Amino acid sequence: MRKVSSTNRNTAVLDALFPTIRQGVLATTLTSPEKWWYLSELAHRLGTSPSSLQRELPALAKAGILEERSDKCKTYFRAKRGSPLYAELRGLFEKSTDALQQKLNTRNPVPRNPKKVTLVKVEKAPTIDKGRVTVKPQTRIVSATIMSHYDREELYARVWSQSMLKIARDYGVSDVRIAKVCRKLFIPMPGRGYWNKKSAGKQVPGQPSLPDVEISRR
Repeated sequence: MRKVSSTNRNTAVLDALFPTIRQGVLATTLTSPEKWWYLSELAHRLGTSPSSLQRELPALAKAGILEERSDKCKTYFRAKRGSPLYAELRGLFEKSTDALQQKLNTRNPVPRNPKKVTLVKVEKAPTIDKGRVTVKPQTRIVSATIMSHYDREELYARVWSQSMLKIARDYGVSDVRIAKVCRKLFIPMPGRGYWNKKSAGKQVPGQPSLPDVEISRR
């Protein structure tokens, strides 16, 4: 019979137990237990987008596998060495760190270097002729760099389903920062008092559609 290496066997076990992103989070935090990781920093380390970690990190902290702390507007995470599972999980991931990193690099959904982002150009809408006046639609240009760090459609959906404070806490930044990112991505946002009115059962404006954009090549 063909022998199966212990590394391959460990990797198969991890694949059966955890999704790939969770494997990356656990491997990174458990093998560097003294380091506090900021969400965006950890996402960059794993070669993924911050939005992919928004649920993973709080869920692992709630399970007692990670611990978290807040510093002004940022939230940091690291392995919880007091967890009863810490030693076993660390031992399991230490044996498969190299193989796991290779797998993460292979499936990397967000390039580490913004210059390598695949650019998608959205065609301009045709010129609108209103009688004698020709109105040209506004061209919305978004930086390729910011597009590589945020999932525009996902952020748009969250802005209209959750408060800015909740979204900001998940991203580990301030609500002012999230609002600034939305403006740069041309994401329409609810007006002031929207959530208070909605929770009180009052009529609120409808959700506008997400406009098309062009991605800058700079």
